[in-house]
Amino acid sequence: MSADDTTTWPVGLQRLAEIVGAKAALQLAETIGGVRTAIPKKMNSDHPLAKLIGREEFAKLIYVYGGDTIEIPKGSFKRLLKAEILNAKGSTRSIALRVGCTQRYVKKLRQAT
Repeated sequence: MSADDTTTWPVGLQRLAEIVGAKAALQLAETIGGVRTAIPKKMNSDHPLAKLIGREEFAKLIYVYGGDTIEIPKGSFKRLLKAEILNAKGSTRSIALRVGCTQRYVKKLRQAT
């Protein structure tokens, strides 16, 4: 899935991506989406979130939410992928290559709408 265009993502996931970046936001959503998570006040490189998304992204999360407990948005990967495919312009082949799926899947989705 391409993380270049977050406009089709759920609002909560878009906001998270503005803070930590699209790649880290997807990692969080896919791993712990829908779960309340305590964000520490101080950086700890051994923290599971630091290991999951990287130190720099984790530092950004701490800067905004440090000391709070937040619910990580649950951006279903399949739902996001479908939305991206359905909103994409171009050939079946170019879309499949861009989002990382098969041409058959792109064609199937396009025919269903």
